[in-house]
Amino acid sequence: MRKSIKIIYWILTGFLALQLATTGVGDIVLAPQIVKNIVSVGFPINLVPFLGFLKLGGAMVLVFVSNIHLKIGAYAAVFFYALGAVAAHLTIGDPLSKATAALILLISVISSYLIWQEHKFPFLTEV
Repeated sequence: MRKSIKIIYWILTGFLALQLATTGVGDIVLAPQIVKNIVSVGFPINLVPFLGFLKLGGAMVLVFVSNIHLKIGAYAAVFFYALGAVAAHLTIGDPLSKATAALILLISVISSYLIWQEHKFPFLTEV
């Protein structure tokens, strides 16, 4: 991996991990805005702290763990979490602006994963 691509990867992954860590802590402490958003889409409030711990774990795996299988699992979990959040907002009729944070998370996880995949599995991108 070229140095410039590696720098871009770590910036994107750092941003993704920061998103996960800050919202994870907000989930654990049941921050009022997070509770409001969760209740508005119809999810049970007692699920929120559990999701917060999972987000913190995912952030740590993405940054500190080099095991390919764990990293792929973390990327998949964050992808489906963000996709579910976007879908939850849109299916209840919220405007796209309400799903902006989830869309940013979705774009972040896809971008980070694609760059990481090319680095770890360069044979997949060869023609």
